[in-house]
Amino acid sequence: MFRRNNCLILYTRCVVHVFLNIGVVITLCIYKTDLKDALLAGNTGYLFSYFGLFISSLSLYFVCSFLDPGFIPINTEQSLSGVSVQNADRNEEEKLLGGITADNEDNYHVCGFCNSQQPLRARHCADCRRCVRKYDHHCPWLETCIGEQNHRYFWLFLLVTTVLVGWTVAITWRALSFTTLGMWKVFLQDNLFLLVDLLILLFGGFSVICLLVFHTYLAITNATTWESMARHRITYLRPFDITVNPFDEGPCRNISQFLCDCRERRWETVYRKVGNI
Repeated sequence: MFRRNNCLILYTRCVVHVFLNIGVVITLCIYKTDLKDALLAGNTGYLFSYFGLFISSLSLYFVCSFLDPGFIPINTEQSLSGVSVQNADRNEEEKLLGGITADNEDNYHVCGFCNSQQPLRARHCADCRRCVRKYDHHCPWLETCIGEQNHRYFWLFLLVTTVLVGWTVAITWRALSFTTLGMWKVFLQDNLFLLVDLLILLFGGFSVICLLVFHTYLAITNATTWESMARHRITYLRPFDITVNPFDEGPCRNISQFLCDCRERRWETVYRKVGNI
C-alpha cells in the first residue's frame, strides 16, 4: 500500500511539473513574445537553444525522480540483528567514530527499520523506507531521495532550470504590455496569463536559485544537506570541530568526484585518510 501511494504521488507531481512547464511555454507562444517571433521567423538558433534547455530540464527532472539514488538492499535475514547487539557493546570512543574502529576494520551499523547494513554517510529515509548511500535529503517535489547516485543529476537539473527560468522571465517581462498600466482592468486583461507565468517563474526560480547555490557549496566541500543541518546528531562527525569536514579532499577533487565518479565510494577510506583516523 505504501509503495502504491508513493508511486501515485510521484506520478501526480510529474504530471503537475510537466503541465506547469508546458503551460508556460504555450502561453509564450500565444502572446507576442520573442519566442513567438522566433517561431514565425524560423530562427533555428534561438529555438534550438531555448527548447534544448527546456527538454534538458524536463529530462533531468525525470532522471532524478526515477533513478536509484543509492538504495541499500534490504536484508531480510533476521540473524543480522545480532550485529547491532555487538555494536552496542563497543566502547564510547569507537561509537563516536561512526562504526570505524581503531584497528581500521569497518563495523557497519545495522538499520533498525529495514535491517540493512549502513556504510558511512548512509541514512534511513522515513519517506522512502529505505537506507540511502551518502544520504543528502528527501526531495518532496521529486518524491525521492537525493543520494550518492542521483545528486549530480539533481545539481545539473538545478543549473539547467536556473538558466531556463532566467531566460523565460526575460521573455515574459519583455512581452508585458505597459501601455495600459494606468487602467488596471485593461492591463490585467491584456497580461493576465503572462502575469500568472511571471508569478510561477519568480516563486519557483527563487527556490531553484537558492538550492543551486547551496548544493554547489555542498559539491565543492564534499558535504551533504543532512550532515550540514544535523551535524550535532551524527556520531562520526562529533570527534571533529564544527569547521572540519573529514570528507573534504579539496575543491578540485571534490567537484571531479561529484560530477564524474559514478561508482559507490568507500567513505570509510576517505574518512580515515582526511580525518587522520
